[in-house]
Amino acid sequence: MNTISSIIRLAATGAIIASSFAAKASSIEPTANSKALVSFENYFGSATQVKWFTLGTNRLEAKFMVNDVPETAYFDRSGDLLEVTRPVMVSGLPIQISLEMTREFPSSAIRYATEFSSGHSTVYVLTLESSSDWKTVSVNNNRDITLMKDLKKTFLR
Repeated sequence: MNTISSIIRLAATGAIIASSFAAKASSIEPTANSKALVSFENYFGSATQVKWFTLGTNRLEAKFMVNDVPETAYFDRSGDLLEVTRPVMVSGLPIQISLEMTREFPSSAIRYATEFSSGHSTVYVLTLESSSDWKTVSVNNNRDITLMKDLKKTFLR
């Protein structure tokens, strides 16, 4: 009799702990509203490993994989797609962007590239490396370049 009541108490305690973890997990990673889910499915039907997050009161963020590439999409509460970001292989950059970087920064190599797409606009944020510095630049569809960060390398002797 004593063993049975101990088992019941243990099971009840386990259920309470499990339900508290479930409640915390849902508040850490909330689900999207139905409008955002429908919109997401229309744009990214083949996505896997989808995780939703709330950003402030008006934006939702979905992090997911498409063909083994991590992507992030942002939606408003009405389900409208606002922006999509993804890493891009340097060899996958538009040729005009690559040529413009070579012309503007002849002693630098592109090391990292991220694509930001919103509506009909696409901006690439690129990290460039030369022997003396690292630069972060953004370049848009019109090949307008904005220097965002310029870090000088320090060499220890």
